[in-house]
Amino acid sequence: MRWYLFIGKPKEYVGHNPLAHIAMFFMFLLPMFVLLFTGFSLYAEGAGVQTAWYTWFGWVFTVLGDSMTVHTWHHVAMWVVVIFSIVHMYMAIREDMTHRQTTVSLMISGWRFYR
Repeated sequence: MRWYLFIGKPKEYVGHNPLAHIAMFFMFLLPMFVLLFTGFSLYAEGAGVQTAWYTWFGWVFTVLGDSMTVHTWHHVAMWVVVIFSIVHMYMAIREDMTHRQTTVSLMISGWRFYR
C-alpha cells in the first residue's frame, strides 16, 4: 500500500501482489457475480413469471427485494467494475513507467524484460 501512495519501495513479486489479489476479488469478481445474477433476474422478469428464466433466477427478487432494488444493485455493481477497470489501467501503466518490470509492454509486444 505504501508503494501505491508514493511513500515506500515495493517488494518484488513474480505476479500480482497481495493487495492486487484482494482488490481483484472484491472489486471485480464479486461484482461480476452480482451483475450476472441481477442481470439474468431482470431479464427473467421481462420474459415473464411462467418462463424457465424466472424459475432459474426468480430467487434473486426474494433475496434482494423488488425490481427497482435489483436494478439498483445491478447499476452499483456495474459502476464498481467500471471504476475498478479505470484504476487498474492507471496502476498498470504507472507500474510500467515507475518500476523495472515491463508489464504493459508485455501485453503489447509479448516480451518481458527488466530495465
